[in-house]
Formats: sequence, C-alpha cells, structure tokens
Amino acid sequence: MVALVSVLRHSAAQGGTPNLYIELEPLVVTAPRLKIPPTLLIDGRINAVLIDLLQNKANARPSALDLQDPSIQTLNSLASPAGFLLKTRYTELGFLLTEGLAGTSDLILREKIIGVARTGSNPQVRAAALMAVSYDRKPSDRGLFQEALLSQDITVRFGAVEALSNWGFPDAAVDIGNVARLDPSGPLRVYAAQALYRLGDAAGRDVLFRGADDGDWVVRAMSVRYLGQYGAASDYDKILFHLSNEQNNFVRSEMCGTLLKLAPLKKAAQ
Repeated sequence: MVALVSVLRHSAAQGGTPNLYIELEPLVVTAPRLKIPPTLLIDGRINAVLIDLLQNKANARPSALDLQDPSIQTLNSLASPAGFLLKTRYTELGFLLTEGLAGTSDLILREKIIGVARTGSNPQVRAAALMAVSYDRKPSDRGLFQEALLSQDITVRFGAVEALSNWGFPDAAVDIGNVARLDPSGPLRVYAAQALYRLGDAAGRDVLFRGADDGDWVVRAMSVRYLGQYGAASDYDKILFHLSNEQNNFVRSEMCGTLLKLAPLKKAAQ
C-alpha cells in the first residue's frame, strides 16, 4: 500500500551539496463514489470486477514487478514528479483498489472489504481495504482499525494509521497517539506524530522534535519535513542550527525545504 503522503526527492549526488528541492503532490484517493448521487445506481459489473480483484489479491503473496516488462521499464524511467506518480499508480494495485472501493454504500461489497481488511494475508491489499473502509465514516469501524494496529506487518499498521486519520472521529487521536509513542517502527511513529499534530494534539509535535535528532536518517528526514509542514516560526532557528552538522544529503535537503517553508513565518514574527 502506498502511503498517501507527499514524497520528497532531491538531485544531489551523495557527498555533494543538494541543488534541487522538489516536493511531489500527495497521492490522493479521489473516492469517486462519494460524488455519485444516491439516486444513481452503480452498474453491478463495476462492483463485480472490484470484488474479483480484491479477493484474488487479498491472499496472494505480494509479487515483485516484472522488470523485463517494457511498460514497467518505461515507468521506472519516469523520474519527473508527474512520472513518479504515474509509476506509483500503475505498479501498486492497492492504490487503485482503494480509489475504486472507497465510500461504497453497497452492503455486500462493504462486508467483503471488511473481511479483507481483517483477515487478508496480502498486507498491501489489506491496507487498501482499511483505507477504503475509512471513507464510510462509521464510528463502529474503530475496532477494525485498532485490530490492524496490532498487526506484526508494518504495512498493515501504516494503513491503519492512514485509515484512522481519514476516518476523522475524535477517538482517532487516542489510537494514533499510542502509535506515535509506542510503535516499534521509527518512521511509523513519525507519520503517526504528524497525523496527531494535524488533529490538534501538541504531543505529536514533541515526537517530531525528538525524531529530528534520531539516529535513523529516515526518521530525521521525515520529522524535519513535517515540522516544515506544520511548524512555527520558532522552529526555523533550531533547524538552521542543525543544518551545518547534518551529514545525510536527504536530511539536508529536507532541512532546506523546511527552512524555505518556515522563512515567511519567521519574517512575520520579527
């Protein structure tokens, strides 16, 4: 399952100075069903195909891409921002399944989605099903997301945090906060922390600040990125102070992007 968050890249060679900061658009699930009037019936053949795809993939082992496929080779060569999004869209079926299933009012289809979200052995498809369920905005689905947070698979847990963030009920902050504090995966803790902070809980900000000094460079990069997205003017000087000491080019690139985002806030605060 592809995380539905912005992905950052830079063009600096390892050991060199970052010379380009590009922020890609988020991978957004449009949930077209939510735009269909209740009086308009959806052709049953659409749901039949989606059910077939969902069930056939639910318990299949995640398969490696056929790198000899000319189309896959073309997608892999698309290094521009738009090309990266196209590559993700057509190499991760879970993303398309989420988009097609999200927000369904069909009780039979919803029951099958929940079954996959609860017991599917393919973590990518299970995460997609969790996200699809979250668009129903039903309070009773919280237990399903909580079950997924106990999974040993990080993809499933990540999908559960995404689903809780999208689900939108106040109780989501409690569950997301537990992940931000206790999950064994550093990147998942950071992702949960930004979701918590975005929901208005300052505890998420504390986790991000700790992450900015973490020994794992991915945790540092993610933390700095989210501080730039949700941070305050006072964060500018703290990040600038650490910039000269950071050795990882991805983290340095994130720091530069975050400083550019925070610069207007610092100027306004002066």
